[in-house]
Amino acid sequence: DKTLDYILVIAKVKKSTGTVVKTFSEKVYPKGSSMKWIDTYKLQSKGTYYLDCTIKCYKGGAVKETITAQSAKATY
Repeated sequence: DKTLDYILVIAKVKKSTGTVVKTFSEKVYPKGSSMKWIDTYKLQSKGTYYLDCTIKCYKGGAVKETITAQSAKATY
């Protein structure tokens, strides 16, 4: 059985300097072959930001895969 038990999403909103301004941490339970995570955050000040994500896939209490990614930087 290749179905995952759950996926841990850790997403950090960062300033262009790397300073973390908001951290989201959410357990997501897959439905079939897909998963969905939605959240919002209102930026407190103008600047350049990006999203730094770590996704850990769990099966049987153990991490089976870790995926990391960063979004492009955007100025608001």
